[in-house]
Amino acid sequence: ARYLLDRRLLSLVLDLDHTLLHATDDPRAKAALMMDDQSPKTPGTPMLSPAYHKGIHPLALDGQSFFVKLRPGLGNFLRRMKNKFELHIYTMGTRSYADSIAAIIDPERKLFGERLTSRDDFEEGSLNQKNLRRVFPCDDTMVLIVDDREDVWLEDRSSKMPNLIKARPYHFFKGLHEAYDRTSKAPIEIGGGSLAKKQA
Repeated sequence: ARYLLDRRLLSLVLDLDHTLLHATDDPRAKAALMMDDQSPKTPGTPMLSPAYHKGIHPLALDGQSFFVKLRPGLGNFLRRMKNKFELHIYTMGTRSYADSIAAIIDPERKLFGERLTSRDDFEEGSLNQKNLRRVFPCDDTMVLIVDDREDVWLEDRSSKMPNLIKARPYHFFKGLHEAYDRTSKAPIEIGGGSLAKKQA
């Protein structure tokens, strides 16, 4: 806490999936990389549209292929927040997933450093809930959270967390499998909203 006070910073804990990005392991997501400029929602000739596909990253992880779409405005948002906060990632994904995403959004480790927390960092039984005390065991009064889900933070709390800003969930690959959900079989749709336009 003294370190943050001396630098007049707070801690900002950021969720990944549907907050900073949307990830899918559905192979149909390849269609998003095979569209022409004139008809971005219709599969076209095998060419990339740089303006439309900016921020889509193929990712090979644990023997699977993922496609990661960064939320529009993410880079600018993180750069601005770095001047006011010590940035942290807290995800319910695996550690290898968290490390791989961090390598995409912070390749030089200047934003988050080693401040990554995943479900693999704790004992079995804590996979479905997040708890600030795991990251800040002594004092979490100087912490702000941005997450698209509020329910994962309500463990052992009878009321809403006053320091949580609920982000509008970001969905780009609509109707496809989630990175950790194999149930969806709907056709591919492409779209999504900017981080700057999300509502608390």
